Amino acid sequence: MVNEEVVVAGGGPVGLMLAAELRLAGVSVTVLEREPAPRSLPMVRGIHARTLETLECRGLLEEFRSRGRTQNRAHYAGMWLLDLTDLPTRHAYSLGIEQGHVIDILSRRAEGLGARILPGHEVSSVVQDDHGVTAGVNGPGGSHSLRCRFLIGCDGGRSLVRSQAGIGFPGSAPSVTGLIAAATVSPPDALPTGWHRLSGGVLVNGGGPSALADHTIGTFEFDRTPTDRGVAPTADEVRHSIRRVTGSEVTIDVLHWIIRFTDNTRQADRYRLGRVLVAGDAAHVHFPAGGQGLNLGLQDAVNLGWKLAAVVRGHATTELLDTYHRERHPVAARVLDNTRAQIQLMRPGHDTDTLRDVVAALASTRQGGRRLAEQITGLDITCPVPTETPHPLVGRYVPHLTLGTAAQPTSPAELLRTGRFLLIDLADRGDRRALARRWGDRLTTVSATPPEEADHAADAILVRPDGYIAWATDTPENEPGSFSRALTTWAGPPGTP
Repeated sequence: MVNEEVVVAGGGPVGLMLAAELRLAGVSVTVLEREPAPRSLPMVRGIHARTLETLECRGLLEEFRSRGRTQNRAHYAGMWLLDLTDLPTRHAYSLGIEQGHVIDILSRRAEGLGARILPGHEVSSVVQDDHGVTAGVNGPGGSHSLRCRFLIGCDGGRSLVRSQAGIGFPGSAPSVTGLIAAATVSPPDALPTGWHRLSGGVLVNGGGPSALADHTIGTFEFDRTPTDRGVAPTADEVRHSIRRVTGSEVTIDVLHWIIRFTDNTRQADRYRLGRVLVAGDAAHVHFPAGGQGLNLGLQDAVNLGWKLAAVVRGHATTELLDTYHRERHPVAARVLDNTRAQIQLMRPGHDTDTLRDVVAALASTRQGGRRLAEQITGLDITCPVPTETPHPLVGRYVPHLTLGTAAQPTSPAELLRTGRFLLIDLADRGDRRALARRWGDRLTTVSATPPEEADHAADAILVRPDGYIAWATDTPENEPGSFSRALTTWAGPPGTP
């Protein structure tokens, strides 16, 4: 007997975002979080433009902004040459925010929508069949089994859910070791501030334009891997790494935490196997160059949430879940490629110096810099379009539009807060609205005057719950058939009129 609709293994940012998305669609969800209480990790995470657009569509952006700080430039392999203010978005900046704030905001969001979050609970085994998944769970009260229709692994790079389900995780072994600590250094002026590529590796020292956070210091050592990744890093390990990278002897006083990481680069060979799916670090791990990992995982969650909800609620078949892999796997593969490229550009040596000069020259041009900035910020992401000739807007993220309605001006971001499909009718077509009413249980329709900001003329735009445009038209004569096909493809068959 299935006693849960969806179980999410992992209560980090990705698992919490997914839980909130599922609850927004009315699906019951339980989150199992291994840690008994949130860890004190004030490490700053970067939120980039596409994720900021997504947060705005869920009404979360202002709270994130109130707890973070904006930055108008980004780096590529430590070259701070990317001007974010030139990007084609209302959110042409990155947002630095502490990990603890991210978890706090998203946990309150998920719980406020009705998600059940169980701290101190960890999945220990996974067995699935045609009708559901049985998860063994270890918790404060002992071990028990939990039966669910779908199990989602958001349990990190060493995901037990992924391995138990039999999902492969191919990739490359680590050759680089990084250490980041919230610490003070004595003597205080022993090390330069900012981002520095040296003969022994890379030093990142809080206080400069590339600061991770106040009192944060980090090192990257190339062709060196930790002898035992299972042992927690220490202040002595950080001190020895600083000496190897800089040649300076310092004393380290750790304030809060130390994190060790590598360039271990792997990606799940499939994001879904039967009733088990993976997201975030459980689906992909890479060197944290450019702060792309958190953004990648949050966008996984938003892509998957509405699709899984449609299946659970009976609106769609499991074929819709296959689009999760088709859309998100290539996005992560590109991130893995660009982080590998950045590692090569950070390595010490004269050959790398010349290569960095070439890349820096390209990044300093408007076109080259914008191309790299769109890659880092996720603004280059589009969804696959149908084989039939589509409208130019199809597959793109919905732009900011000022929509004049009978009530008051609004925007797609405000209208998407419910997590439903959105039809923006810009030509006041009664027949279109009548057809849309057949999907009224999952589609919001708004009639509006054509916005001045639109860069492509359209009479109507159909937006998926994750903000990507599923259909648009400026040729009414072929509209009814294509509109109905698009809705059926993404939202499932119509309900009762």
